[in-house]
Amino acid sequence: IKMPKGEGIKAATELRPNDNLDIDTTNFVPHVITSNDEFIQCFKYILDKKETYIFEPNPIVIYFNSAQGYLSSVNNFRNELFDVLRNKKDSHYIGNMMNSTYAFYISASNLITSLMCSIEAFVNSKIPNDFSITISVSGDDVIYDKYKTVRYMKFKDKIKIALPKIYGKNFAQEKSHLFDVIKKIEHLRNNMIHAKPNLEYDVNYYDVLYTEALDFDYKNAMNAANEFINYYEQNLIEPCNCGNDY
Repeated sequence: IKMPKGEGIKAATELRPNDNLDIDTTNFVPHVITSNDEFIQCFKYILDKKETYIFEPNPIVIYFNSAQGYLSSVNNFRNELFDVLRNKKDSHYIGNMMNSTYAFYISASNLITSLMCSIEAFVNSKIPNDFSITISVSGDDVIYDKYKTVRYMKFKDKIKIALPKIYGKNFAQEKSHLFDVIKKIEHLRNNMIHAKPNLEYDVNYYDVLYTEALDFDYKNAMNAANEFINYYEQNLIEPCNCGNDY
């Protein structure tokens, strides 16, 4: 079953595999219907020179789940590193400190980048095709359509300006304390992705970056991202009764 872009479920129910319709399906989005009458969006993929279809997972949930998977290890490796630092008389002190530091930062950077990917994927997915807004930039009025908004508008402006226009409610104003956390997530992600040494030293010295990572509240970041996403799409991120920390 193939559903035209933007036509919704109704169109999908009207097009059946055996229908003899003289229409061009090149730009149709493929869907399947399960035995429970659930519609699952797919994407086309060429395998062995043949067109096939793969279920399209929601990247918002995928990235959030990826971040969630690192939360426990971030906390464990950070605590492990602190325990090592408090026990300098241990004969394996240097090796343990190096291993714990590596393990912590790998987990922390994966969590933060995945979490920011989830937030950005969510924001960009909520900009409708007919979106248009005029913003003053350096004294000039600039019209942002969907393309310009997704591609060029600053992340914080998408949350402060674009989403309130679309939904009629403003997360940045109503939950300013959580919006501050979202901005901290973006700040740490940018510092991790565009890692720069401390310019006050002649050697590459990343003390500021690693200190920020060690001091960061990762569980609070997960909670803020969860509330932000569910603020605009209720229950998109659902609690897991799997016995994990988050």
